[in-house]
Amino acid sequence: MSHVLLVNNERDADDMGWIPYLRRALERAQPGIEVTVIHHSQLNEETVQKIAPTHTVLYGRVTHHWSMEEILSSYSSELEYLRHVTAPTLGICAGHQLLGIANGSGMDKMIPCDDIDIVESGFIRIFEDNKCPLFQGLESPFFCNCMHRDEIKRIPEGFERVAYGDVCQIHGIQKKGSPVFGLQFHPEWANEQFGAGQTILKNYLNL
Repeated sequence: MSHVLLVNNERDADDMGWIPYLRRALERAQPGIEVTVIHHSQLNEETVQKIAPTHTVLYGRVTHHWSMEEILSSYSSELEYLRHVTAPTLGICAGHQLLGIANGSGMDKMIPCDDIDIVESGFIRIFEDNKCPLFQGLESPFFCNCMHRDEIKRIPEGFERVAYGDVCQIHGIQKKGSPVFGLQFHPEWANEQFGAGQTILKNYLNL
């Protein structure tokens, strides 16, 4: 049975954001799963070795916008960990962006605009690009929910693109030769009509 380390990337340690929703989605994907939640400030190699998870999921951030300056200062321990990780790891939305930044990608607004933030939201069609074990059993394109204004701007060093959309060009990445993935979209927001996200979580936990 899987033991998931769930990393909360909200600014404040007592802010759970959408962590409870993701936790329920993981428990639906694999009933009986064990989940341990920590704040991103606690994430380092020593902590991971002590918890000994089979899988790690990086999640948030939804309560506050952030800047690159804050990321580089307040998330430095997580970025350092993500530069070297090779164990099963899945970054979702902000976790995907942190994975990209840690490995040399820039991050900025998906669509440059000075006056307003343009957000990609709702169930968006996603195209598979390069074969990826997360998408086993799905036909391309599939639909998953999105809620983001930022995106990583280039494929990180040592990674390949595994998914893209009509607007966001890097919706999924995988570290070459390792079960380390980033998804800009939200697989945890699956429903009866659009169930691809649940399949993705199941595939990840079965790695």
